[in-house]
Amino acid sequence: MPLQAAFAFNANELFTSLGNMIISQWVASDNVAKDGKSLLDVFKTDGSLYGDSKYFYATQALKSVKWKQDSPEALNVLATHRPPDPKVQKIVLNEFRQIQLTTDSVLSKRAWSDEGTFSMFTTVLIGWMGDTKYLYDESIINCAIGTSKATAGRQNQSVTFETGATSKSDIEAQNRINAQKVAKVAADIITDITSVRNARFYNDYGFRRKYRKDDFITVWNADAINKITKIDLPTIFHDNGLDKVIGDPYILPKEYFGTIITSSNVSSYSAATATTGKPITSGTGAYTPGSNNANGMICSLIELEITVGGTKYEIMPGDEIPAGTILASAEDADAGKMAYGTVYINDDTVLFKIIHKNAFKYMSAFETMSEFWNPKNLSTNRYLTFGYSDPFTGDGIRLLNYPLITVTKA
Repeated sequence: MPLQAAFAFNANELFTSLGNMIISQWVASDNVAKDGKSLLDVFKTDGSLYGDSKYFYATQALKSVKWKQDSPEALNVLATHRPPDPKVQKIVLNEFRQIQLTTDSVLSKRAWSDEGTFSMFTTVLIGWMGDTKYLYDESIINCAIGTSKATAGRQNQSVTFETGATSKSDIEAQNRINAQKVAKVAADIITDITSVRNARFYNDYGFRRKYRKDDFITVWNADAINKITKIDLPTIFHDNGLDKVIGDPYILPKEYFGTIITSSNVSSYSAATATTGKPITSGTGAYTPGSNNANGMICSLIELEITVGGTKYEIMPGDEIPAGTILASAEDADAGKMAYGTVYINDDTVLFKIIHKNAFKYMSAFETMSEFWNPKNLSTNRYLTFGYSDPFTGDGIRLLNYPLITVTKA
């Protein structure tokens, strides 16, 4: 592999056969900012080396009956009044991955001018093991939130936008009205979930509940909230606007929101010739996004090294899959195939989600660092092995007892 152009010495101004020496070398270490405001921080729960599951139980409200002193009912103290069976879910620590790194402290030193810089380089590489896990965890939880959708009650709502404006003034007025419609829907949902009467429509069991506003976070499609707050309502957004309804929101890039493609729904996104909304070529299963993703965007739910058209790609959860990738019933990365259930199609109609802080439990555990010194090769192999609960297989990580509300553009 040839040296990068940056490593060419600059010719000395007086002696052209000589090159000017390097003043210093610096290795970037500020690669992953962990600011404490991510969905991973909200929904992560610790696991253990013992056992593999956490069980979660949801119970129902009881009922009251009329009471009269000395009535037969009041005198029958032996009657039993069992509560309904609780609903039970489990989150399973069911997946394991390993991050691998080889370093040495002999020949690689020759690339550095001093011990301090070499130590900095090695430290950054070792630090990347933990940072790589963090990037993986955050990517997969973002995908889980963006693609999860409840099916019961009032947990899926939509906003019908005004359209048809043509002049600049009419478009501006139309945008303001649309943004206010979004604010009203958000306010109505908050009223519902904090009321005794309507909160039961916001969990999959239909159990009577009453929540606090502080129990929830809002997760916005960046494209939607940026348009609303920066274009539609910049002049009227104050304490009485949407900011007071949603608080301090979590914002994800629009590419994280979508619908998981399965063997059951793949036909909805397929056509003989890929077209708008159907980027999969039926028959071959090939992904054809079109120019600027005119047909749609399909992204990965997994980390994978895949070869498509003779080119090797490394993709992470949330990354768009390479054009030409074939969707099939089984994965074959060397043949450019990804399995149904490991990809999703982007849905740009999603505006935001209102989610209870206990609605997801991403369990992370079994994290261990080990190393092996190879005296023959003069190198050190390091391994970071970790376990986690996969959101997309088995029992998943969503708890049906808690609201997961999705608001889309109709």
